[in-house]
Amino acid sequence: MDCQSFWHIHDLIKDDPILFSEGGRRQRPVQYQLATFLCQIGGESNEKARDVTAITEGTTYLYCKCVCRAFCNIKTQHLAWPGPERRWFLKDCMEEYGFPDCIGIRDRTLCSSFKKCCIWYIHLI
Repeated sequence: MDCQSFWHIHDLIKDDPILFSEGGRRQRPVQYQLATFLCQIGGESNEKARDVTAITEGTTYLYCKCVCRAFCNIKTQHLAWPGPERRWFLKDCMEEYGFPDCIGIRDRTLCSSFKKCCIWYIHLI
């Protein structure tokens, strides 16, 4: 992920209360929590995520759970089914590539890790 994308995602979730501790111990800044999450879904080991951000294994899971929940909290603002005009546009584009009556394609190589990670962490919540 490039730097600009990282900070864009950071800015989308930075004010979510789930990323701030309610107890006496403060959580690390959101950028560390997001970096930990990205290390995990990027296929890095727990050890790598812990070493990069200097946290314990339990904190790695906590940060990933919190960041995933923050993403879930904003999903309706960023995910939507396309309207009729957009569907026609997409259908025409997909037809040019040999996919008639199709309005989209999902490449699971990019989505599967994130989906599995979020489902697992949401299950823990």
